[in-house]
Amino acid sequence: MRDLSEDFDEQLFAKVKTPVVFLEGEFNGGSGEDSVYVERLWSGPAPIEWDGKTWLGAGGLLSVSPAGETSELRAAQFAVGLSGIPVDRIARVLGAVRKNKPGRVWFGFLMNDGSIVSDPQLWFEGRLDVPEISEDGPTATVTFTYANRLVVFENSITWRLTNESQQTLYPGDRGFEFVTELQEWNGLWGRS
Repeated sequence: MRDLSEDFDEQLFAKVKTPVVFLEGEFNGGSGEDSVYVERLWSGPAPIEWDGKTWLGAGGLLSVSPAGETSELRAAQFAVGLSGIPVDRIARVLGAVRKNKPGRVWFGFLMNDGSIVSDPQLWFEGRLDVPEISEDGPTATVTFTYANRLVVFENSITWRLTNESQQTLYPGDRGFEFVTELQEWNGLWGRS
């Protein structure tokens, strides 16, 4: 059961409501692997202040896939689409993407005066997977997929510390050539 504020709960059952989505994701800052910047977007048309941070308005350019919630323990994911990106800026966008960077989505409501209803709810939290690009003339849509931590357990590990796995990744490398023989080693160095 989620802890909803009274205002948020009222908006869920209101006849007329204005839902909003907030997206926060980490990306590469460009000056090294450790340089990170956080992008904050929301589904409105102009910048807005919430949670002590400024969220840039992405309006209709931002789309978020449904993220279901169940009581069972399972892997889940959601997708965030950014449309209207000029094709000549795609390389820059993809250069900022780093797999496994965290992302979060909150769901909330706006009041009639444009203020945010207290306590938007964290809808999904996950790690970034590989983005997909679809071009449409001079612009493109980039879809970022985020998966929760349980996806790690569903993915099987196909690489082992064996010579065969090493040859698959680095043909000709002899670093794991004697791994099998080491299993029979008695632990004594030098002459016995």
